[in-house]
Amino acid sequence: MFGKSKKNNNNTKNKADINSLEFDLDSIEQQLGGYDNVNDNGEPVLENGTTTLKKFISRKGLIFERDAIQSGFNRVMRCFYPASYPKRVGFAEWLYDAYTFGDIDISIMVKPVEKTKVIKELNMKLAQFISDYRRETSNDNVDKADMLGAAKDETRELRNRVEFNMDKMFWASFTACIGAKNKQELDEKSESFIHKMSAENVNFSDAFCRQKDAFKAIFPYVKNPIDKFRNFNLDALASVFPFINPELNHSGGIPIGINRITGNPIFFSNWDKSLSNPHMTVWAESGAGKTYMTYLIIARGIALLDIWTIAIDVEGVYNFLAEMVGGTSVIFSRDSKNKMNLWDIKPETASGGGMEVNIVSKYNDVKRILIVMLKGQSQNINDEVTALEMSLLEELVEDEYNALDIKKDPSSLYFRSENELHNFVRKVENEYKKYEIDIDLKQMYFDNIQGDYKVMNNHEFDLNGIKKPMPTMTSFFDRILLKKAKLAENPDEFKDKVKLINKFAEVFKVYTKERSMGFFDGQSTVDLENAPFVNLDISQLDEEFEQPLTMIILVNWIWEHYVKKNTGDKKKRVIIDEAWMLLKMGDVAINFLNVMSRRARKRKVSLTTISQRFEDFYKNEMAKAVISNAAIQIFLKQNGTEVELLKEVYKLTDIECSFLTQANIGNGIIRMNDVSTTMHVVTTDAERQFLDPDVRKMK
Repeated sequence: MFGKSKKNNNNTKNKADINSLEFDLDSIEQQLGGYDNVNDNGEPVLENGTTTLKKFISRKGLIFERDAIQSGFNRVMRCFYPASYPKRVGFAEWLYDAYTFGDIDISIMVKPVEKTKVIKELNMKLAQFISDYRRETSNDNVDKADMLGAAKDETRELRNRVEFNMDKMFWASFTACIGAKNKQELDEKSESFIHKMSAENVNFSDAFCRQKDAFKAIFPYVKNPIDKFRNFNLDALASVFPFINPELNHSGGIPIGINRITGNPIFFSNWDKSLSNPHMTVWAESGAGKTYMTYLIIARGIALLDIWTIAIDVEGVYNFLAEMVGGTSVIFSRDSKNKMNLWDIKPETASGGGMEVNIVSKYNDVKRILIVMLKGQSQNINDEVTALEMSLLEELVEDEYNALDIKKDPSSLYFRSENELHNFVRKVENEYKKYEIDIDLKQMYFDNIQGDYKVMNNHEFDLNGIKKPMPTMTSFFDRILLKKAKLAENPDEFKDKVKLINKFAEVFKVYTKERSMGFFDGQSTVDLENAPFVNLDISQLDEEFEQPLTMIILVNWIWEHYVKKNTGDKKKRVIIDEAWMLLKMGDVAINFLNVMSRRARKRKVSLTTISQRFEDFYKNEMAKAVISNAAIQIFLKQNGTEVELLKEVYKLTDIECSFLTQANIGNGIIRMNDVSTTMHVVTTDAERQFLDPDVRKMK
């Protein structure tokens, strides 16, 4: 098919000499359609009805008119070139309207001019200006003399800069091609384009009767048949490149900072219609200003848009803010009376409408947390959980909820009468009494109720009845003891389970009241109903295990009490500060974040993940989903290692990366829908009075 080839003795396929390839059009045409078909003129016809290969492969319907180019039935274009330019140009401004016009293609052709030729031309121009200047001065023509004097000085300065290699000269041409669906739309776009560019003293003219030549100039052939060039020096040429800095603004958003290029404020909203989801990630090294920026996001969100917020605070830095905005701080420590029960479950909206209790999902959530607890006590979070351990844990968890008869029906979360409550108490007492296990029902279920648990008036009421207490770590530990007693009846038959249940009893006893890890044992006492900002302070816990474990439990609790019940139009924000700590707990912890990011969007809840260590997140396959599910990213100052990975993942430019490694406090890049701009976080004087820690210390 290509060139000439020889057939070998083994009848193998033809091979062409790569150095002597040439097109045999007749052979190609025969391959495509053959010469068996001919038209009335005796010309060979290919399969699609064309008579030549050139027509066969060329674009259909491209018609060049005097002032437009028709491409098919629903595409028309018009090419333009600048007829005149401004005397001076500003950085990235004079062609800004062209680059952001919309359906437009712009071609810029640049040709450097030889240095000796430039100096020769400038010397000639300088001599002419000097001569004219002297003439007009002698004639007392002050106005012309002043103009010529300025031109003389500028020309001399430019010549000196070129001569000493401080500047260069270029010829540059510009061609623009605007597209539209029809001729009327094209005329309207053309008029708008010419009007916008004339405001920058750039007068574009349509290539009348030369549309074909101008269209060729659009393509990267390093040729411009229009041949309209303008001289530029190095500084002026730098201004023609499209350093576009988009105004990343959302209607009805909160101000977060100032656009460092345009100087305009940046307003953003996590719930803007242009975003695929409301989630946000913040990446910054220590001391870059991420906490201060988060203060502003929380405070402005509450004050301007009534966005309620809950935060997991690892360092105790948001307590003062909660007080300032009328919120509440919940401090967790070994001595704290604040409780958030990991066993809590709330109804949610079912896929088919109505409400349901997703009890199966809750089984899995609690089981995952218990697995982390189990691993944590072994001092190796990466230990594998055996199938038997998994099965026994699942059985115990289900028994806990079954004891309270909690099912898919939301009404199962309530005792229908005082008599039903008393029957539940007697049933539990009798079951444990049978195996001679001493229990304290108040410790198991009713620790946050004052007085006798049998008194109906001490329980939470609504129209459904008496709200049931949830299982607790004490009730779970007692459940383990009950299971142990039952297995002891047939120790030989359940030898492996007996060994395992003894291990569970030893491990989970640590998580009950009065023990070192008992601060999550008990009914929940935290009220989220009337607080615009709730800060969950875990700074007093141990960083190695207690804080990460508590973060997992809190994320699960936030889902049940804060996110799941948000079925209206209320906008809420969940902030996970120092989220990298969750990675210590393995994939189980990251799974809770993934679930939150997937489900929260439908309930108008934004998940904000703040972390120093992007590399750790990106290396974890499950954690990548958290990153990809965030439509807004904010990058503050980064170290060299982190910025290289950010460059790879988010396709940052070299200039953006350099900016991030050298950024001052509060400077960074905000990115939405793959479009980014640099910003500087700013505060008002009033905000600084209560947000700046140095100012607060002076008071």
